[in-house]
Amino acid sequence: MTTPTTRPNLLVISAAIAVILLSGVGIAKMMNWLPTSTSVDVTDTSDANAATDDSSTTDANAKATESASASAQKEICSSCGVVTEITPITQAAAPSGLGAVAGAVVGGVLGHQVGGGSGQKVATAAGVVGGAYAGNAIESKSRTTTSYRVRVRFEDDRRDSFSYAQAPNLSVGTAVRVRNGELIAR
Repeated sequence: MTTPTTRPNLLVISAAIAVILLSGVGIAKMMNWLPTSTSVDVTDTSDANAATDDSSTTDANAKATESASASAQKEICSSCGVVTEITPITQAAAPSGLGAVAGAVVGGVLGHQVGGGSGQKVATAAGVVGGAYAGNAIESKSRTTTSYRVRVRFEDDRRDSFSYAQAPNLSVGTAVRVRNGELIAR
């Protein structure tokens, strides 16, 4: 007597793969494996520094005329400015495929432990696919590099950005000068 063979339902296979993939994305989110970007922006504080006391308006007017004449005599430094933003940039290295292969093997072994008969085959296939995806994600997350983009507003109102492979020894609001293409704190 032969036992009838039934093929696994395509809908069940699709649902199993979708559950594994969404679970992997959920785990990646909880483990902070998904890339994010953050930036810090600074507001102009020159208005706050310009406030004067109302009781000494004559002194304030005298100081204002002195500072206006001093600023007219002072030349604008075209290589001087202020750091307005430091942004970390995370870049994932190209995966070698080793993580996907290792993940597929582990996922296949774990999937094979579930169920029996055709359900076991479906679980094995889903484990292979989910494991490959998770292994690839883990490999690419572990091989990331972080560089830093520093934005500067110069005294002549130009804006420029500078890239650093390591975290720069600068912070937002630091007065800087460009020397040989590098930022130096003043």
